Amino acid sequence: MKSQNLLALVSLFFIFQSCEKDEPNKPELTKVILSDYFPAYPGSWWNYSLYLTESFQIEMDTGVYQINENQVLAPKFKNIAWYVEGGNIKSYQGGSAPGTAIWKSAPIFEQYGEDTPGCPVPFGQLHIGYYFYQGPHVWRELVTADTSVSTLDGTVYNDVMMIKEINQDTTQVYYDYFSKNIGLVKRDSMNTLNTTEFIEILSLENYSIGSY
Repeated sequence: MKSQNLLALVSLFFIFQSCEKDEPNKPELTKVILSDYFPAYPGSWWNYSLYLTESFQIEMDTGVYQINENQVLAPKFKNIAWYVEGGNIKSYQGGSAPGTAIWKSAPIFEQYGEDTPGCPVPFGQLHIGYYFYQGPHVWRELVTADTSVSTLDGTVYNDVMMIKEINQDTTQVYYDYFSKNIGLVKRDSMNTLNTTEFIEILSLENYSIGSY
């Protein structure tokens, strides 16, 4: 009886070994490296006060998006057809956003301008709606890489990167404030026709940073 049990174990061992050899080597999946100033890991969310009276949320899906046919995984926004790749937001086909196109992208921090191919995504207009701006006359530029800023509740954030977004089709200018290891903490707007008046658009109230 013992010899029969031993024979069965040996047979199972060779069966498993054969299965492992027959299975082709699968390429390892890699994960997109995100900027410390917009750590949009799966499951992250940021709640804001919008125009002092309303609320607004930026939320990442708990799942990930596999970029094209590459073995690269990237965090994606919840319920909209955008994903984050490093310091860029990009669109993929099949989303619910009007005007969504394939592989359109725009940087969150870096400067972009009229020579940018495709339709840039105005990050400074996320509070208006999830859509692509139909026109190439938008760009973002770095104002300062290390400053401090306070939000409506009095919280002071350090290690803040300040980005200005300009849209040549309007007189409105947006200022985004990204705090290291937190993300977007504040957004102001100014009309170039009245440079003394700042409009408080978004002010961070609470947040949660997820992980892969």
